[in-house]
Amino acid sequence: MARPVDARRRAFLKSLVAAPVLASCGREPELPTPPGEWRNWSGAQRCTPKGGLQLPANTDELSGIVKAAKGPVRVAGAGHSFSAVVPTDDTLLSLELMSGIVGHDAANLTATIQAGTRLYLLGEPLAKLGQGLPVQPDIDLQALGGVLSTSSHGPGAQHRCMAAYLKEISLVTADGALRKVSPSAESEVFKAAQVSLGSLGVLTEVTLQNRTAYLLEERQGILPLNDALEQFASWQKQDRHTEFFAFPRGETAFTKRMREVPMDTPRTINAAQEEEAELEYASEVGMRAPFTIPLIQSVAGWFVPDTVRVGASYHIFPTVRHTLFNEMEYAVPADKGPACFREVAAKIRDDGLPVFFPLEYRHVGADDLWLSPYHGRESVTISVHQYFKQDHIALFKAVEPIFWKYDGRPHWGKWHSLTAKELAGRYDHWQDFQRVRQALDPGGKFLNPHLHQLFGV
Repeated sequence: MARPVDARRRAFLKSLVAAPVLASCGREPELPTPPGEWRNWSGAQRCTPKGGLQLPANTDELSGIVKAAKGPVRVAGAGHSFSAVVPTDDTLLSLELMSGIVGHDAANLTATIQAGTRLYLLGEPLAKLGQGLPVQPDIDLQALGGVLSTSSHGPGAQHRCMAAYLKEISLVTADGALRKVSPSAESEVFKAAQVSLGSLGVLTEVTLQNRTAYLLEERQGILPLNDALEQFASWQKQDRHTEFFAFPRGETAFTKRMREVPMDTPRTINAAQEEEAELEYASEVGMRAPFTIPLIQSVAGWFVPDTVRVGASYHIFPTVRHTLFNEMEYAVPADKGPACFREVAAKIRDDGLPVFFPLEYRHVGADDLWLSPYHGRESVTISVHQYFKQDHIALFKAVEPIFWKYDGRPHWGKWHSLTAKELAGRYDHWQDFQRVRQALDPGGKFLNPHLHQLFGV
């Protein structure tokens, strides 16, 4: 959901030579997807698997496909991973038909959910059970299995990534067998499977620890960037969820702060989405006329009104994302976040890198998951986005060394260039994970070229 449209902002944006630039250049036609080809959301990742996309309707069908496959076997969720975790030229699966809540425990506030379930299909059914997800990402089109396997997260130091709320995992392994693992049943396999990038097998269903259904009040506004960076740590004690966006060439932070409110609080959800159209419009301008980027970014906050809205948690967490982009995100120790952010912004600004999208700054709580980027430390995540029609690799390679300097760990579902050589030293349980992965999949049936690089096999 976006804030209400402000006509003054659009008029101002168009006055910055945007309309003449677009009128003279025109829009590029979108290329059709060739038959049999799979593409991710942004179009940067693609493959043409043998037999196309396979859609098993149940665990028995899934087991048969996996057992018969030569590999690599990969699962495509909603295509919102920007790294190459999905592409395969052999067996590509979708669990779209394996969706929905299959059980719940009212006393313990847990729910057992099929891994193909999209997040946006969970809110209402869970609410009817009196439950809500403790936290969720700001894109709710993602499939649950993909969210968990790549350590996806929401905002707020009080909350961990979604995989940290797993209580039980069911997965089909390389031999087609179904295994159920938990902290009390094959605990090492469970720890490895919490964040596994689909390298141990195919998740079929999971049990999540939830909480009671709840409402959130979201307050959006603007603040000087230095103030936002200095105050951000203190917000964690005042709010349930916090984040901000800031342009590398601007001095303003667009803040988003959420707090829980009583269930009888009047709801004020709005469905305005034209802000997304403005973002795409400005991205087209920045791509075609880079000289306009500094001016647009420096004054972007002038016409942004403060807004407040209240709604069910599953309505407040998501953000409309129609403008396509590619993304890199690293998690750095929380106390290093401000310095890292400033250096990334300075690199983009000083090198004149052509990017219009703002940087995103969030907090994530520490956990004990073996391959979680937030393992053992409270973290700040910093995301860099590039419009999908522009060269994202050049941008990401330019700023990625800064994240390494600040002891950063990459989000598994977003672009990064690290391989096993660099990754092993960043995770205390790297070798434990490798041992479990080798035991479950000795032939590497679930490893595509990207995962071969990540795990060094």
